[in-house]
Amino acid sequence: MIWQRNLEGNFSYSGISGGKFYTIVRQNNFAYPFVYMDQVIDYSNVYYAETSESFDQPYNSVYFVSQFNIETGELENCIGIIGQDYSYNRRGHFIYTAEDTVYLSNVYYPESMEYLEFIETNGADYFPRSLMRDIKKIRANEDFSDFAKDDAVWMKIDNYTSEMSEEESNAFMKVIETDYNQYVFENSYNNGQTLIVQIDLSAMTIDSGSVSGYMIDGYSADKKEGYLRVITTIGTEQRLPAADLIHRVYIFDSNMDLTGLSDEIVLKESITTARYIEDTIHIIHPNESSPRTLIDVSNPENPVLAGTLNASGYSAYLQPLEKFGNNIVLGVNQTKEDRLKIALINITNQTVPKVLDSYVMNETMSKELYHTFNGFMFDDERNILVIPVVGGVNIFEIKNNKFVFQKGDAHENGTVIRAAFVDDYLYTFSEKEIHVIDSANWETIHVISIQQPEIVNYERGYYSNTTIIW
Repeated sequence: MIWQRNLEGNFSYSGISGGKFYTIVRQNNFAYPFVYMDQVIDYSNVYYAETSESFDQPYNSVYFVSQFNIETGELENCIGIIGQDYSYNRRGHFIYTAEDTVYLSNVYYPESMEYLEFIETNGADYFPRSLMRDIKKIRANEDFSDFAKDDAVWMKIDNYTSEMSEEESNAFMKVIETDYNQYVFENSYNNGQTLIVQIDLSAMTIDSGSVSGYMIDGYSADKKEGYLRVITTIGTEQRLPAADLIHRVYIFDSNMDLTGLSDEIVLKESITTARYIEDTIHIIHPNESSPRTLIDVSNPENPVLAGTLNASGYSAYLQPLEKFGNNIVLGVNQTKEDRLKIALINITNQTVPKVLDSYVMNETMSKELYHTFNGFMFDDERNILVIPVVGGVNIFEIKNNKFVFQKGDAHENGTVIRAAFVDDYLYTFSEKEIHVIDSANWETIHVISIQQPEIVNYERGYYSNTTIIW
């Protein structure tokens, strides 16, 4: 061990850029002045991304972006970004990295009692005049909060439907719910606005931009030749059928100025994830046999639909394997029996792609693979594929377009979250241990236990502690 530092807060990211070591941690219940690791952050180095006035702005956390000397662990520079109290890698909230840039995305929603507005505006289509007079009187009463008015309106509606049979009441309320969902969508309620903060690690400066809707996962963004491409979903499946949701592609330049915006894209199914292969976005659906929608983003000023790909064999993840050419991809799927399946696919012919080989494992897919794909690794030099599964990883060699199983590496104390080659040794990392595997015979030659940090309560109102060991 060369050095060790305790990071004050909840860990979100770490990386190396330009010979410096960077981390991002989140602290809750912040207060001015900002103090991080005993260093006071100047106000000029504190930022927040501003939403429009109609959106709820729960700015209740600060993300500290820190630069460390890689040799000594000394904190050299730090900036603060005010945001929401969310862990990243969940719907709408992600960290995406590219070159010397980190992007933070947070989704915000309008603050509105929209159901009351819908009933007052459209209630005459469902209720008698006498009931609507009572509802409007409740709405106009300034002595009660919106929440109290909401309860009172629902009591009136419940009294009205209590005279119906259960079947009649359910059918009546279903009509209202369907119309209400459409009203919510048309008026942009709960559609969301995602703010994207761009952090230049070399200069420790930020820019920001916004998009409508939310990002499905961390693979909804991609950067190429200075342009950030983002695909979002507008509307929620809780309100509307998947077939009625709208998707759009946004393209930003290096200053986070919008350069291109696609037309509204309506698909017949929901989206599992998206994958950028060169200048094409592959939209992946839950049904592995469904055609994959393709979006051409080669022109940063005009992203457009490019047709479909009739490929099957994957519904969770798609990874190009450039070692074998631009048209060979790895597909990942979860079978109906919850077993992890991988497929090697040639997509040269987009109308009739060819499955070269497939392999169904006994294990299930780990959440790290399903949500963030952090543990996935393909080594070009050795043709070695490492796939995280619950309780460990499975190691394959890809040889003559076939999967050749080499080893199942089980971690008793946690799920594998990373894998990397150093010389001819494969290192697999879980939260509590590191395995060192000799690729000559795939024997585990060393197991390193990782000391676990203690939970620390800090006086400044945040908690949790992450230890970085270099």
